[in-house]
Amino acid sequence: MGEPEATAAKVVAARLEWRDWLEQLAERFAQCAPPAGADAEERSRHLDRATTRLVTVVVDGTGAECGWYGPCRTVLTWFL
Repeated sequence: MGEPEATAAKVVAARLEWRDWLEQLAERFAQCAPPAGADAEERSRHLDRATTRLVTVVVDGTGAECGWYGPCRTVLTWFL
């Protein structure tokens, strides 16, 4: 496999990994969303619990390496 093919394979692998990550997030978002018709207190409890779960998912996914808070901010922004 030549250099262009190796590069293309890496790009494809990265894009598949990214898609998998997005699909996992979509499932988490659905699981963490407050139920329709929730009152303000119930909604607040769901959002508190969701925040904890989503931060944990990001920390696990990034290995808590330098800069983990950037992806975490993005994920929380998408969710909220």
